[in-house]
Amino acid sequence: AILNQNGSVNGASNPARRGEVIVIFGTGMGQVDSQTPPRVVSEVTVLAGERQLSPQFAGPTPGFVGLYQVNVRVPEVLAPGLAVPVALQQG
Repeated sequence: AILNQNGSVNGASNPARRGEVIVIFGTGMGQVDSQTPPRVVSEVTVLAGERQLSPQFAGPTPGFVGLYQVNVRVPEVLAPGLAVPVALQQG
């Protein structure tokens, strides 16, 4: 699942705006460090179309066991109105 900055579910009829932060949820991102809040040890990259983005945060989702979140800003350079495939790459 992906949530927009306002907490609504991201989708074709409710896209994120350029410059906003989206939250991407997933599982299986492995070990976390001892920081507060904890972050994943193995680097995560967000692939948005042809662009590689560095997330602002990648770590466990508070209040959930085994669920991780990746927070990333939607680049201003993306053309408006396009459906952009999003993927996570780790390691």
